[in-house]
Amino acid sequence: MAETAIKVAGLVIVEIGGEKFELEGTIGKDIIVEYHRRFDDALPLPSIVKIIGGVSEALGIAEKDAMENKWEEAKAKLVNIPILKPLLELLSTPIRITDLAINTKTKTYQFGFAWDFTESQSFNIDDFGLKLDAIGLKLTYTGEEPA
Repeated sequence: MAETAIKVAGLVIVEIGGEKFELEGTIGKDIIVEYHRRFDDALPLPSIVKIIGGVSEALGIAEKDAMENKWEEAKAKLVNIPILKPLLELLSTPIRITDLAINTKTKTYQFGFAWDFTESQSFNIDDFGLKLDAIGLKLTYTGEEPA
């Protein structure tokens, strides 16, 4: 006799900044949720600095504007160190979430993001007529569940 099973699939639509994004997956013995988008359609977020400012304000650590002002003051002092300049620019650049996957069955967890340089002049290579639009990373963990 064939084994029977019930599969529960779900969909969550989240609106962020006036744009709608879908997360879909299955829930049962295991949770499987995946979100994968091309860069152009990916979830836009502010820079890491702005996110930290918002989190610090929400936790009552510091006002968002005060935190961002401290960052700008520190950046102004460090930007003249050649090796630090690109890193400082990355922290001030908006990001896009391109991938998010949780699969408890295979114990696979994935997070992908890209720095969005489409509005920045910092990463142009004018000598060659090139413009860098994005740099992305995708981190995947497969194995035992995180502790």
